[in-house]
Amino acid sequence: MILGVAAVVIAVMTIFPPWVFVLQRPELPRVERFAGYYPIWQSNTPTDQDALTRLFQVAARPSFVSIRIDTTRLGIQIVAVLLVTLLLVVLLKSRNAEPEKT
Repeated sequence: MILGVAAVVIAVMTIFPPWVFVLQRPELPRVERFAGYYPIWQSNTPTDQDALTRLFQVAARPSFVSIRIDTTRLGIQIVAVLLVTLLLVVLLKSRNAEPEKT
């Protein structure tokens, strides 16, 4: 049951991954900002110039901004779920292996 729940959680995390806005202007270094969690099939291309300017705190035209999956954050989330799953499986297995006291 624990493995099934972990599989569902990982599936949901990959269907709704974390996204990052990336500002790449020729005269400035590349800047990234967290964009939230959205379905993998949804278009998350930024279009609101005022919101982007507030987010990056510099003039940011949509043509300079792209969006990508935050693979580092997603990887950390998946590893955390796997570690918790492993911990629960080990704890429950050792608990079931103990002889009953009468």
